[in-house]
Amino acid sequence: MKQTLVRHIDGWLITLVLAVAIALALLALAEAAAIAAPARLSWVEHVRAADEAIAAGDITTAVRAVSSAYGAALQSGGWEGLLAVGDATLRVGAASKSSRAAEPQARQTYLTAMFRARQAGSLDGVLRACRAFDRLGDGSVVLQCVKIARQIARRPDEVARVAAFNRGRDDAALARVEGRPR
Repeated sequence: MKQTLVRHIDGWLITLVLAVAIALALLALAEAAAIAAPARLSWVEHVRAADEAIAAGDITTAVRAVSSAYGAALQSGGWEGLLAVGDATLRVGAASKSSRAAEPQARQTYLTAMFRARQAGSLDGVLRACRAFDRLGDGSVVLQCVKIARQIARRPDEVARVAAFNRGRDDAALARVEGRPR
């Protein structure tokens, strides 16, 4: 009788452990799906949602939308979305009266965009990142971007675009960045 009771309890215990394990696995799958769901939307849709939330004065929703946009832009593998997310980050910062607090995140997003544009050989992407850093007043990074743009520019029209962007900048500072004598 005692052995039968022990086997019966062992059977229930094994069933209970299996049921808990299955429940935990299903919960983990549901959580993963919930986390991945916002990333399925494109960064464009998330940026649009952030702008709509800003217009409605709902900063909390705007912050969440920009965060989702950032994730989607990273997953996209391109640079375009990251530039748009950096811009949206600054708009949310301005709407929340915390522009200074938003600048480091925007700067990091722009840097990622610039590196991706360089990797893709996109002069347009690098120059757009240059302009973003210029708007932030980050002259040293602008000079680095110009150096990268010069490396990417191959055709005469591309070289002219870089020169036009760089007009009026401190040539001595650019020479230091490029490691050439002034």
